[in-house]
Amino acid sequence: MSIWTSKAGPLACGAVFVLLLTGCLGVKTPGSLSAAARADASGQVATRDRLRVAKGDVVIAGPKGYCIDRASSQSKSSGAFVLLTVCQPNVTATPRSALPSVTPALLTATVLSGDGPTSVGYNRYFSSEAGRSALSKTGVAANVKVIEKGSRSDMFVMRIQDSDLSAQDGFLPDAWRGMFNLNGHIVALSVYSLSKRPLNRDAGYSLLETFAEAIRSESSVAPTTVTRNRPLQTAVAAP
Repeated sequence: MSIWTSKAGPLACGAVFVLLLTGCLGVKTPGSLSAAARADASGQVATRDRLRVAKGDVVIAGPKGYCIDRASSQSKSSGAFVLLTVCQPNVTATPRSALPSVTPALLTATVLSGDGPTSVGYNRYFSSEAGRSALSKTGVAANVKVIEKGSRSDMFVMRIQDSDLSAQDGFLPDAWRGMFNLNGHIVALSVYSLSKRPLNRDAGYSLLETFAEAIRSESSVAPTTVTRNRPLQTAVAAP
């Protein structure tokens, strides 16, 4: 496994991008969890949940209606992995009819100390076999197709298809990934589409951007000047 170097120096456990699949943290990836069933749930909102990680420098929070699955999340000195699913409503306290609905999906956030590369660096890495391997649930580059990539809302984003994400486990192969720097840490986000409640292209990107904004807001990041999104680049298939 190769070593990738960021501004913070060499990173153990391969590349920082391996943390997208939580390799350094030793937690289960989406295909090995019963999370899809929990994420599908009722599509009803109970509350917004939050979790402070990275010695308090980063606060993970999901879009409205998403709560943290603490049993499937970990925070260690090497980094943090947080899984979010649709909140389960307290129907005894709040009538179900009074709760707004959300589109269910499975969300994950991985946090690692240091600064990530520029968009050019991300683009170069994820255009390589090593990059696609890091995106694969099983580490097999051939199983991942990068549909498009580029910059949106001050983060590097991608839309991918991973054939290792199984409908049998409740997932479609479609996933959205985003990476950005925050308070001296790299934050890598994932949005997974459920087979019973599929996300279209724009819905996936919208959920990813809302997820990032919730984390920035909870982490007390001052609003930055909004920059125009660059057109997403359709990925060229590897030879």
